[in-house]
Amino acid sequence: MSKRKILKAVNCSLNADGVFVYLDEYETREEAEEALKDAILEYFDYGVEEEEK
Repeated sequence: MSKRKILKAVNCSLNADGVFVYLDEYETREEAEEALKDAILEYFDYGVEEEEK
């Protein structure tokens, strides 16, 4: 079986003391959840490595 190259996130950490959005700024809870995910990604720190697996 041949090895395949992968990219993986390493040394992951969240550089924030809690991330939040205000529910009243969004029409639906789903929109607020999506905004929260985006906000988390802004504070998420990670490295990327390539390897064969």
